Formats: sequence, C-alpha cells, structure tokens
Amino acid sequence: MTRTCRMCGRSPCINPSFCAACRRAERELAADRKAGRLQESPGTLRARLAQDVTLEQAWCALNNRRGHAAATTIEALAYQLRAGPGALREPSAQARLAQLDERQVREFCKRLMKERWGLSKNGELPPRVPPWKPDEIESLAQLWGNVHG
Repeated sequence: MTRTCRMCGRSPCINPSFCAACRRAERELAADRKAGRLQESPGTLRARLAQDVTLEQAWCALNNRRGHAAATTIEALAYQLRAGPGALREPSAQARLAQLDERQVREFCKRLMKERWGLSKNGELPPRVPPWKPDEIESLAQLWGNVHG
C-alpha cells in the first residue's frame, strides 16, 4: 500500500521532487519561527496558504508588492511602446505605466533612451529603433506623475 503524500495529497505522490522541496521549506520555516527570525503578522501566511487558495493566488500574494509592477508588466509595456510614443495614448499602456513604481519608471526611461532592435519582418534583419527624444521621455514621466501625484 502506498502512502498519501502530505504535500500534494496524492497516492502516490505526483511530483516527488517538488513535494520534497516543499517539505524542506516547511522545515526551514519552522526553524525560522522557532528562532524568532520570521516576521509575519498572525494569519497572514496561513491565510495565503489555506486549502481554498490556489498556488497562483499564493504566489501572486507573496511576490507582488503594492505599487511595484511585475517584470512581465514592464516587458508588456516595452513591447507595446515599440510602436513609439503615440502608443502611450492607449488605455492599456497607461494602465501598465501606472503600475510601475518610481524606480521602475526611471529604469524604463533609461531603457527608452537607448537605441534598440525593432521587429523583424519576413526573416530580414530587424531594424534599429532610435531612442526616444527627451520631450517624449518627459511626456511619459508626466503621464506617470499624473497618476501618482
């Protein structure tokens, strides 16, 4: 008779290496709690790891800081703005820009000030995209500032 995995609840375990990593993490968490190194408010982590919370929900809750955009959001904005500053008029671009914190906006502006590669067409060498002009960077910064005050 096979035992039911304590992590995934399956018999036999459907992902032994992942479940082993989870058990190690639980042991480390318990050791940190015992040593007083864990700083959590009661119930915060427990609520995120409740049975009715999906792995994706828990990951997002633990990894997304308020006012800090995910790397995928920054890349989506970069992809959208490859068409040029006119793309800033699109509501989706404005929504993505609004998610960035001040440090991310500064880094993103530096990125736009550099020459970069565009999209290739029909297997040709992709064209170079010129850097944004200072006034275009300023309009992006103003748009971000209007949202963040």
